[in-house]
Amino acid sequence: FAKNVFFGCIDDRLVESHLKFIIKIGGAFYPAVAGGGLAFVSDTERETALKQVAASYKINRINAVYLESHTNCGAYSLSGVTFASADEELDRLHSDLDKAAQLVSAALTEAGAKPGEVTIHTSVVDPSGNLQARKQHAHTR
Repeated sequence: FAKNVFFGCIDDRLVESHLKFIIKIGGAFYPAVAGGGLAFVSDTERETALKQVAASYKINRINAVYLESHTNCGAYSLSGVTFASADEELDRLHSDLDKAAQLVSAALTEAGAKPGEVTIHTSVVDPSGNLQARKQHAHTR
């Protein structure tokens, strides 16, 4: 039984990279949703996405949650979000995943998980599945 849950986008460009990743981590519940991590910050999708996390924990006491979003995502476009630049897109995707991780942590606690029992991982990839690093911002004085 899976000890991980992986939330990625339903975009068919990512199927191969998702399957390789799931095999690499030893299997996972895989409730793919449009937008991946976007579902957790979307007012209309949040409840359903969080229920999947809680169910994964209650069913099999998962110990890791993987949240993924990707660049050039149609779900963001459908929700009315546009980006002026690639950097702006990466910033938004990473920021949304940070919020999603906080919501997932709270849902796991509500489902009975103890602090530190479940690790939450976030990542942004391109449509080919290549990791997209968080941009480092220059510090201002």
